[in-house]
Amino acid sequence: MTKVKINMDGDNAITLSNENNTTADVTGFDPSDLLAGALAKCTENEVRRFAAGKEYDLKKLEVRVDLDRDSEAKTANFKVHLDVEGNLSEAELRQLHKAARKSYINRLLSNNISLGGDVHHDGQVLNFE
Repeated sequence: MTKVKINMDGDNAITLSNENNTTADVTGFDPSDLLAGALAKCTENEVRRFAAGKEYDLKKLEVRVDLDRDSEAKTANFKVHLDVEGNLSEAELRQLHKAARKSYINRLLSNNISLGGDVHHDGQVLNFE
């Protein structure tokens, strides 16, 4: 069995498991959906925080993220959609758009990303870049 546990703040955690150890039997969240979901939630938090600080009349906010992956080109494109309701001017809508682009996950995904890690087995550690 393969298990992936994502520890978060406090007592919150998400566990993803694959009982049969085969990629064909994976159920539950798709990892890219989790990444898109993180972007959506972080964007929502940033936009709500910004709107509250400016005392905008934001009645409703829904965030949707579309992810388009191209495995041949090795690219991934995220498109963030904000669905807002309230008495908001065009200038305020533009400011909400700017706030959405400043969310932590948006900035993280917009930077060059480096991946590395290690494998632990029988007291030995193998590092990889």
